[in-house]
Amino acid sequence: RSTRNPKWRGAMAVALGLARFQAAGAFIQREMGRSHVTAFKGYCALSMGLMKYRDAEAKMKDLLKRSITQPGILTQTAVSLGLMEDESVVPLLLRGLWKNPRNLAAQAALATGLGFVGDRRAIPALVDMLFDKSLTRTTRAFAAVALGLLGDKEVLPWNSRISFGLNYKANVETLMGGAQGVLDIL
Repeated sequence: RSTRNPKWRGAMAVALGLARFQAAGAFIQREMGRSHVTAFKGYCALSMGLMKYRDAEAKMKDLLKRSITQPGILTQTAVSLGLMEDESVVPLLLRGLWKNPRNLAAQAALATGLGFVGDRRAIPALVDMLFDKSLTRTTRAFAAVALGLLGDKEVLPWNSRISFGLNYKANVETLMGGAQGVLDIL
């Protein structure tokens, strides 16, 4: 409450989410609605997902529908709803992926959100997308990503073992190379 810097406020919101401090949920939701800073709104959404503040689900779904063309907010909102494990969001995420957003970041966000929700009822639709030749190759690829995330037996993403204990200041292109490195992938 004492700072107006959106970067600091976003970091504190995520910290409250990581601490699962649900008592801050209403305040974070209110501040997200008041802000015009896209990154801050995204971090607020992520915070509410991390703390599983379910009172915000309806607003988050509405925000997801409105942010299909804004990958900054879309990514955080899709992941947030996935963290809340609300299976009713699956058709919304599938529809967004199916309609082929023009932005790769948006497609990645939708696929990741589907993976976090973990609803196996999404599998038939994703398999249909995977084999639908009328869809773009990237849409079909992200359908495969979502299927992989749904079927992954591990709690953490596949590349988390590679990044554990990594010195990010001493990076090489194979690890972090402008969206081409192993740690850049989703």
